[in-house]
Amino acid sequence: MARSKEQQQMERANKETNTETSRPLTTFQSASFLSRALFLWPYPLLKIGLSRTIQEDDLPDILEPETSAANLKHMDELWKKAQLHSASKHGGQTERLSLHKIIVVDFLKDLWYIQIVQPIGLVARVTQSVALGLLIQYFSEGTDYREGYLWAFVLAFCGIVTLFEHHHNFMATWRKGLQLKTGKCSLFRWKHRS
Repeated sequence: MARSKEQQQMERANKETNTETSRPLTTFQSASFLSRALFLWPYPLLKIGLSRTIQEDDLPDILEPETSAANLKHMDELWKKAQLHSASKHGGQTERLSLHKIIVVDFLKDLWYIQIVQPIGLVARVTQSVALGLLIQYFSEGTDYREGYLWAFVLAFCGIVTLFEHHHNFMATWRKGLQLKTGKCSLFRWKHRS
């Protein structure tokens, strides 16, 4: 079956945006659960930066989901799927499509777990504030020492929950945002060239 001109142009754009490099593989790929949870995976690069100035050859290769080609393909698939959905829903009309809406829906679908984890972090921060107030109250009144330890434990535990929630949420949202930005730039560049 012959490929369409549009597919050939897209493949050509993919080849042009992907260049083979001799960079080391990113440590994120082979990182264990603990390494990812504690953000230990970038340490080898940071260690190089402590001893000398980081050169371009020291930077690891990016993962496949971050490449221009993968994000171009993803954005193109999102757009075509939205066109098909809009055409079937509105009798062949695709004028009502909104790239903004498509991107927001994709963002929320891919990061659904963030909407669950963020309220947990919010509850942890509020509980941390209450625990701090009760710990201060304990020191001013000097009641049972076990109560002081309890509020200190709650304060520390909520701090740890907040730390993990905050950093992992930012990592996930920034990464997805970068993928969408890369996909949009690649898509606009590809559309402009065709």
